Amino acid sequence: MPSRPDTPGGHGVDVVFLTALGLEHDAILAHLVDARPRVDSDGTHYTLGGLPGRGPAPRTTVALALVGEGNLAAAALAGRAIREFRPRALLLVGVAGGLTSDAVLGDVVVATRIHAYQGGRQETGRFRPRPRGWPISHGLEQLARAVARDGGWCDAPAPRVHFKPIVSGDVVLDSREAPVARLIARHYSDATAIDMESAGVAEAAHRSDFHQVITIRGVSDAADGGKRRADTAGWQHRAAANAAGFAVALARAVGGTPRVADGHRDTPATAPAPIGPAPPTEQVPSSGRGAPDERPERVRRIPQLLSAAAVAAVAVLLYLGVSAVVGGGDRPDEPVDAGTGTWAPARSGSGVRLEDWRTLDLETGETADYDIDGVGNLPGMDLALSHDASRLIALGPARVAVLDIPGEAAVDRCLASEEYVDGLHTNLRELLSQGRDVCVRTQEENLAMLTVQRPPSAASARVEFRYTLWKAR
Repeated sequence: MPSRPDTPGGHGVDVVFLTALGLEHDAILAHLVDARPRVDSDGTHYTLGGLPGRGPAPRTTVALALVGEGNLAAAALAGRAIREFRPRALLLVGVAGGLTSDAVLGDVVVATRIHAYQGGRQETGRFRPRPRGWPISHGLEQLARAVARDGGWCDAPAPRVHFKPIVSGDVVLDSREAPVARLIARHYSDATAIDMESAGVAEAAHRSDFHQVITIRGVSDAADGGKRRADTAGWQHRAAANAAGFAVALARAVGGTPRVADGHRDTPATAPAPIGPAPPTEQVPSSGRGAPDERPERVRRIPQLLSAAAVAAVAVLLYLGVSAVVGGGDRPDEPVDAGTGTWAPARSGSGVRLEDWRTLDLETGETADYDIDGVGNLPGMDLALSHDASRLIALGPARVAVLDIPGEAAVDRCLASEEYVDGLHTNLRELLSQGRDVCVRTQEENLAMLTVQRPPSAASARVEFRYTLWKAR
């Protein structure tokens, strides 16, 4: 078994801080004293240190780690940190995008519930979410609310602290009109912020039977298309500093509370310790946490092995949940009923239909692909949309139809004509900028349809369109 860190008693730390970005890590590090590095047996780097207590309160011992972006990495390293340090609480700290008008830039959001929004089943014409959620520990929430009420965690004027749910997935959201944004608004309307790590940490903690976990986020942008401007203006650093300030105050409160037995694990009581700026004087480190574990080595390793298997399962489950929205999930490999549609493969009941949503910036050429059902993964297709959405390419003879008025008449024109052009390359940007639908039919009876959902306007050069493929069997 790996040796324990050199904290008092050799049995771990009071609090583990996890961060995804370097600036989030540095915002926590600025509060630590006696910082020193530690590398565990898996090669994960931690910074061990302390947070001085106030008055007679003991110093809070902490471990700080940079896990990187995304739920999969967060899940794996959260499970590892729980086993390595057996903390009294684990705090995920950093920045997030705001989803509501009442959470302004710089505000702090304490997640009362984590929603994983990407799991679900994609069917023809609709997406059925399969929500997963994790609530915050009641005792830890009460302690956080006490920290917020005290107000001593930040110099005036202090940012607002919101106790609200957040959503978590592996998408950097920077639009209120994107399909992901519409899905969140429709099914998770109570969420105040969005991040990319909380679901992974929550699931890893759940599978480790560890419940003292909390997410603390500073709002660094409004997820409305202005992220780059907000980042350039320095809001990531300010939001990270605010989140770190609140998290450090909460960590001090956790370290200063008496322990309450909770099965095999100690947890903080709900009564908070005094909160506020720490005095400059060093406090004597707290005493150890119980007698050494006298069980045989093979017995002590059982929980560790079980937890490792649980973390591996977390990664697989989260990957499957993510793929339901960003490129996978339940794909319809059975014949698709097209209803009133007129596409040739549907007439024989032998076609497979896949689609995703895309945006194209007509000024910069920047594209975004929401990959609702993995169009790019359809094998054997003789049609391809270029990466920059500038050309629709046929690998063999094909016929194109363009329509000024949205509807299936463009498809009917594709089906009616036999005037194929070998190796068709269609320039799309001019057509999309005019709000026209485009249909291409190949000699193999495969079809591609680009349907404009939101044309460009005087205020925005972005065009949003649905890209749909039918593959004949």
